[in-house]
Amino acid sequence: MPNTSDFSNAIVGSSEDVYARLIEQLAPWFGSAHPVLDTILQGYISAGVFNYQQLAYINLQMRLQTATDNNLNLISKDSVLCSLWYSTQVSYGIASLIK
Repeated sequence: MPNTSDFSNAIVGSSEDVYARLIEQLAPWFGSAHPVLDTILQGYISAGVFNYQQLAYINLQMRLQTATDNNLNLISKDSVLCSLWYSTQVSYGIASLIK
């Protein structure tokens, strides 16, 4: 088995962690030096980690308490504009027509 002690302190879900987990699962006949396989794995790992990070970011944006950046601005503008629209409709007497 390859020595993966260098990756033992890697953050779960990071490229190093995923790489170490995949290398541990390799058959023994791969040996310890496999530069071509490492390159191919790193390409797939990088894409997977990027997608995972984007998914984690999107999940944070779904809640008002954890929203950041443009998503928080969009939520606040939506809230303000909806309340502004409602207050103008009530002041013009639309609410009396509904009753």
